[in-house]
Amino acid sequence: MTTDSSRDHFGAILSSSIHDTKSSIAIVLLSLERMIIDLRNQQVVQTPATTLAQLGTINYQAQRINDHLMQLLALYRIEKEGFKPQIQEIYMSEFLEDCTTMIAPLAEMRGITLTLEAPAGLYGYFDPHLVSMVAHSMLSGAIIYCQSHLRLSVHAEQNGMIAIRLEDDGKGFPAAILGKRQPSLEELEGVSFTGGNLGLAIYFARLVAELHLNQGLQGGIALANQSSLGGGIFTIYLP
Repeated sequence: MTTDSSRDHFGAILSSSIHDTKSSIAIVLLSLERMIIDLRNQQVVQTPATTLAQLGTINYQAQRINDHLMQLLALYRIEKEGFKPQIQEIYMSEFLEDCTTMIAPLAEMRGITLTLEAPAGLYGYFDPHLVSMVAHSMLSGAIIYCQSHLRLSVHAEQNGMIAIRLEDDGKGFPAAILGKRQPSLEELEGVSFTGGNLGLAIYFARLVAELHLNQGLQGGIALANQSSLGGGIFTIYLP
């Protein structure tokens, strides 16, 4: 028989294991990033482009593992610990730059243009750790299935919301989930694209958005197609 005590122990072990694994992956990522920088800066020996591309792919896949672990830990805390977002005042232009720091090298290697758009002086009020996890997960997926262009932008909506929007020039989202601001995990189970499944990332984004409440407004997400770049549009709304 499983007791409440044993479940608590399992939860503690799970949380600790994820933290330890994240630390190990962080070391791998840092080492890979340093290797890539060193190889790019070599003046005498010309590093083959294929070698840099392979290192970039390894770095990307390690980052994806790290993203999934962070999502699992956050989901566990939301479900079991009544996790509450730590709201901070965020300068949006700097936030978008921070979100794309780790994905920019891979975008460069793949020849993908990464555009950032943020009105000067715009601030948001949300948990930067949770929302940056959402942004990075969606960017990590989009960079694989887009063709040559990604745009990450932020806008102040008339209803008092901040809208962070990711657009691409890929094939877009499946028609079955378009327009839904509260897609269930079951509805997202089959949401896959070339290079991986984005269902968990979208579901996690929905949960993070809905944790944000302010003056009667609750966050949400929206999925659409036919962006100005011709592909999909992912938007997270934050009050």
